[in-house]
Amino acid sequence: MTRSHVTLHDFFVGKLTLTTEAFYRCVGNRISIFLGRCTASQASQRNHQNEQQNEKLHWFHTPNVKDPVDKAIREGNLNNEHSFTGLLLKAYASGIFPMGTPEGNIEWHSPDPRGILPLDEFHTPHGLRRALRNSDWEIRIDHDFRGVLRGCSFRRETWITRDIECGYIQLFEEGHAHSVEVWLEGSLAGGLYGVSLGAAFFGESMFHRVTDASKVALWHLVKILRQNGYLLLDTQWNTPHLATFGAREISRHEYLLRLSEALEKRASFPTA
Repeated sequence: MTRSHVTLHDFFVGKLTLTTEAFYRCVGNRISIFLGRCTASQASQRNHQNEQQNEKLHWFHTPNVKDPVDKAIREGNLNNEHSFTGLLLKAYASGIFPMGTPEGNIEWHSPDPRGILPLDEFHTPHGLRRALRNSDWEIRIDHDFRGVLRGCSFRRETWITRDIECGYIQLFEEGHAHSVEVWLEGSLAGGLYGVSLGAAFFGESMFHRVTDASKVALWHLVKILRQNGYLLLDTQWNTPHLATFGAREISRHEYLLRLSEALEKRASFPTA
């Protein structure tokens, strides 16, 4: 390795490992630095000063976020994983999710209130009903996860940074992340992706290139979750758009109770 310092990208693609102690310092300090342990040849090219220049991982405290974040750290739920995907899964299980920033940092959120879409309360607006009658839609699962990720990130401001993208691709390759895709005439018209853990599905983002394609993907996601024993569809925050489908806000306390219940169950997301 010829670069003067190591970035988070190196960590994501497996060029670095982390000691438990260094990982704990990273998590426990809220705004801290990944102090990695490289191979001997890599380590010889770095000194302590270079290590201090590594990319930063920020713990972002939204109002009243302290409870689940601090609880997860205090109980050790986030400090014993040696991979970014391990950290992601521990975070989701603790009610926390990441977002990249334009500066290249990763902020971690646990909003209060929390957005969910109750599976038994999903509302199909008239426009979506009309779109579902289009027999030309083709629904695919996990066929082009990277394409969906790129589609979701292709906007003026995006939280899906390169490092975030690498992490979710790895989650997909490990079977934890999935995409629901809407194809039209052989092209990806829209879709969504998220993370599956226990009987919870954490919706991350959706996009469309053809009108109503993302709505059709959401309708099919809810259908898939209902049919396969899922209990929770997390939307992170609620928006006026999601509210038209029945999404609503609940307190973080109630969310964590629902999450705990969902994590005790096993659900299976269908494969391609």
